[in-house]
Amino acid sequence: MLIKIIVAISTNNGIGKDNKLPWKYKDDIIFFSRNTTGTGNNAVLMGKNTWLSIGKPLRNRMNIVVSTTLPEIEGINVSKSIEDAIALAEKSDINTLWVIGGSSIYEWFLNNEISNELVISKIPGNYVCDTFFPEIDKTRWRETYRFSIGDHGLEVIYHKNRLKPPYDIIV
Repeated sequence: MLIKIIVAISTNNGIGKDNKLPWKYKDDIIFFSRNTTGTGNNAVLMGKNTWLSIGKPLRNRMNIVVSTTLPEIEGINVSKSIEDAIALAEKSDINTLWVIGGSSIYEWFLNNEISNELVISKIPGNYVCDTFFPEIDKTRWRETYRFSIGDHGLEVIYHKNRLKPPYDIIV
């Protein structure tokens, strides 16, 4: 199973304000949706606050929420820990597990040697935010390519984890 982190961040590394995205870019939403549904059997993994901000299951992919306080919710798989969430995805034959936030979930995956890829949508401009993306360790993450999407200055940057091979080993 591949594990990929996907995030939209402003110039000042902001990712949210009052449990919402502080910007609206349709091109980025389409990019996010196409990637996280993709081909194969995909899942999104998120923390409780990200789930509350979305408010409904994301279609055409397994939804996993890490929380010790949420009750069972129809269409959502609630896991008590990140490790339990990963185990659930593996048991469910997920091809790609997409990590979609929030900040502490991102930090855990950035600081562990488990993620294969980091996909960043750079949102132009500084926004007033109360939630930020953790600092990226450049010794661990190597930029592989970048491109623009839409007409609003959005740029997507792909990074590979230097500590992971570029392929899955199937035994």
